[in-house]
Amino acid sequence: MSGKKTLSETMPREGLPVLRAAVAVAALATVALLLGSFLYVRLAGAFLARLDVNVGEVLMKEGVRFEEAGAFENAKERYRLALDARFEGPQNRAFTLKRLGALLWNEGQFEAALPFLKESAASPVAPVSVYEPLCDALFQLKRYDDAVAVLSQWEQALGAGADAAAKADLLFHAGRIAAARGDVPGAIARFNEGKQLVPGGRNASELAHLYFTEKRYEEAIQSIDDYLRTGASGSRAEYARNMREVALRRLKRE
Repeated sequence: MSGKKTLSETMPREGLPVLRAAVAVAALATVALLLGSFLYVRLAGAFLARLDVNVGEVLMKEGVRFEEAGAFENAKERYRLALDARFEGPQNRAFTLKRLGALLWNEGQFEAALPFLKESAASPVAPVSVYEPLCDALFQLKRYDDAVAVLSQWEQALGAGADAAAKADLLFHAGRIAAARGDVPGAIARFNEGKQLVPGGRNASELAHLYFTEKRYEEAIQSIDDYLRTGASGSRAEYARNMREVALRRLKRE
């Protein structure tokens, strides 16, 4: 009595290689599946933990791309999401805090900008670029003592090797704070020092305005000329030219 025949016995000889190949492929797929499952169990935790650590950096980079494209609302949203996530290290968190704070500062939202800028400046890896918006936000809010404290932090962060432009920026803010507090000689000294480091620019502009207010018209005209000589343009340059004409008229009357 003959038993049941297997598939290989009933299949034509020319079909056997195909069958064997199919069985081999199925076996390899099974092995690959088992190996993949094993690796997932062993490594998935570490991979997901690593991904979680980098979420802050990923969102930060998206925010930077939006900001560079001029999509500021999207940038602020990404920065806020990044700050709610985890960062691989403190440097990128401090950078993100500064970017978000600076965006708010640029929009004139000085009070809203302060928490982000202050936290960034308090980081041991604070970016040097955080001190200017922080100092100016405090100045705009008339918190002059706090602004002076930031100036000290800023000067320390710059160090002895800072370039002339960076020092001139610091002196500009120091001069404005001194003027706001009624220290006219101190303001003039700081603006002059900044103007020596970087001829023209905003130190010369502020110095001209201060001299004009103090009725020191010859010195005001000299500072205006220094300011305009460096290629100043726009509404501030037009304002400076008008101030120069007024100063000249007043000099002729004296």
